[in-house]
Amino acid sequence: MQLAAHQMRKARAINNLTRYFGQTPGIAAASDSILALYQSDNSLTSRYMLAWLHMQRAEYQQGATVMNGIPTSFDLSGDESAEYQDMTVVFGLLKNLCENGYSTNELTQAQRSQLQGIVAGGTGFAKVYARNILVALGVLEYEEPVILPDLFKTSEAVEAYEELLNTPAPKMLEVYPNPSKDFVILGYRFDKETHGMIEIRDVSGRLMESIAFNGMQDQVTLTTRGWTPGVYVLSLVVKDKVIESTKFTLVN
Repeated sequence: MQLAAHQMRKARAINNLTRYFGQTPGIAAASDSILALYQSDNSLTSRYMLAWLHMQRAEYQQGATVMNGIPTSFDLSGDESAEYQDMTVVFGLLKNLCENGYSTNELTQAQRSQLQGIVAGGTGFAKVYARNILVALGVLEYEEPVILPDLFKTSEAVEAYEELLNTPAPKMLEVYPNPSKDFVILGYRFDKETHGMIEIRDVSGRLMESIAFNGMQDQVTLTTRGWTPGVYVLSLVVKDKVIESTKFTLVN
């Protein structure tokens, strides 16, 4: 029990520091601070985040070195080992694209099929990354009802939605880097196992993405390449109720 409480406090501290430094993505020192933070935390999650941060910084070989070192640094369970294999596939595909100056739009049909297989049978980070790439490419489509205010809603509802755009930093929900361009990392944390959805909407209330979650805490990488620059609202929905919202900005 004490170990679990300690791990929860540590995870919260790391998330808070990451969010703090992530508010200034254009400053090299901020990125270096996040890098040092992940390097100092000997956890599987931080290793994955470190690899993807190297990818973001165009440090492809360093990211690959981190990924390759995971099996020797951690005693992976069966599920963790399966997730690691999927992660190496996704990371390898994106690394190859970035190193050659290509975008995800130029993935081959075979590569897209690989990602679809991960979405169908994978778990954890790998499934999320693969799913978001395919959604961005239009390979996967999700139809969800728009339930936030529109022109037919009451003025009180519209005012409540406008208020979301000016809320302070949340406690259970985070998004970084902010502002961003091609992707954002969404994080959530609860005091107990929780099932719900992360919903992303534009300022008109149109649903852009809906991501299911089940756990105490996790991080999700959302590909936003091709989205219209502007402000988007990110919400945690549990039992059909929005329990917390924040916003992020996409730039050209």
